[in-house]
Amino acid sequence: MAIETTGVPTLDAFLGGGLVSGDNVVWVDDDRSAGLWFCRRMLDAGTGPKRFVSFTPADDRPTFGDDVEVIDLSGIDADTDVAELATTILAMDQPDGARIVFDGLDHLVMHAGASPTLQLYTRVCPRLFERGALAYWTGSREWLSTGLLDSVTKIAQCVFDVRDRRLRVAKAEGRPAQIDGALVDVIATDDGGFELGREHVVGRVGTGLRRVRQARNLTQGQLAELAHVTPAAISQTESGRRGLSLDTLVPLCDTLGIGLDDLLGTPRTQDVVLARRDRLTAGRDAVALFDDPTRGPQAYLVRLEPGESGSPPFTHKGVEQVLVADGLVLIDTGATTPVLRTGDALMVRRVVIERWTNLGDAPAQLFWVASNIGSDER
Repeated sequence: MAIETTGVPTLDAFLGGGLVSGDNVVWVDDDRSAGLWFCRRMLDAGTGPKRFVSFTPADDRPTFGDDVEVIDLSGIDADTDVAELATTILAMDQPDGARIVFDGLDHLVMHAGASPTLQLYTRVCPRLFERGALAYWTGSREWLSTGLLDSVTKIAQCVFDVRDRRLRVAKAEGRPAQIDGALVDVIATDDGGFELGREHVVGRVGTGLRRVRQARNLTQGQLAELAHVTPAAISQTESGRRGLSLDTLVPLCDTLGIGLDDLLGTPRTQDVVLARRDRLTAGRDAVALFDDPTRGPQAYLVRLEPGESGSPPFTHKGVEQVLVADGLVLIDTGATTPVLRTGDALMVRRVVIERWTNLGDAPAQLFWVASNIGSDER
């Protein structure tokens, strides 16, 4: 998995290494100077194309060096064709590793409306993710409604809510479970910059509480009754503005049939495990999609250049599956040599897959999945 720096060492450490290829990070803040500082560090740390796409007026945006292309889109109004604007943005050179800041989502909402803003974001964000570009999107809480933020959050890879010099993680896709909901101090440094400080556990507790409440289809009022507190106390805890005492949390967990670790983002088992891997795997061996083979069937991504052959990373004594995502691939089991096209799948028992070969004129990509299901039939 390709990891790139945010330009801020403490933020890199917090995210488990830094940014992942294709990350779209939304910054919602009440301190524009801090948000822009993090944006500048991200751009400065890049080696590929760098752009600052501004929806804000010229007198309200920072200055950059010659290596950053500034694109002024502050003239947007209610008559702007947002679909055409999105097409223009996506036509720009945005290769893997490009860095882009979209500054002022709140200004876009103010002048074009919430629906067109979401339309632009929904169209641009996934395409940047697909291309591997890194993007920061900024906006203030004043114009970004809860409904709009919820829709944006569904598509973004990371969402950071900065309030009162504390950063709360509303979403951090593909990161350790304990990052979700984390609340950390944003500390001003002597050189005019910022760094992340200590974590406040109340952030993770609040996120865990909201997750459990929604899973049980409970309102904040109903959860408050179970916890013997006010609905306001539940609301403030879920938003990270306050905490609940252990004397309240422990009995509540007992009532709900969960443990404190479930609230802290460290459940005994994870229901959803996301793995991201570098897509540029040409010429490499099969790439394991999950680092921990105990999580279930072992899955590998294989990319083959035209005419190239390869083998499974190990001989498997169970059921094997090959799923061809793209290309024309011959599978050699020793006894048979089926050829698979895009979308084809193969399952083998009692024999092993010895080799695969790309018969096409373009790169081929397949998934190899090894499972013990049915191994007793061997």
